[in-house]
Amino acid sequence: MQDVDALKQEIQQLKQKNTELEFELSMEKQVKDSEKLMNHDLKEYNKKLELQLETVVGINYTYAEKIAKLQMQLKKLYGI
Repeated sequence: MQDVDALKQEIQQLKQKNTELEFELSMEKQVKDSEKLMNHDLKEYNKKLELQLETVVGINYTYAEKIAKLQMQLKKLYGI
């Protein structure tokens, strides 16, 4: 009889451990899904920053070129 009771207790402990492990797995899956979403958002944000940087660099280059030409003209005209 003790063997049966011991087995029942062990089965109960294993069921409880299984329930705990299932809960932990569920939590890990939720964290992973959350991380995937965050990574997607960060990649999108980084892409936007890259595009903004490219645009600003292009604008900067264009105006730097114009400013350099104007400075050269001023230097020719006024010796500045």
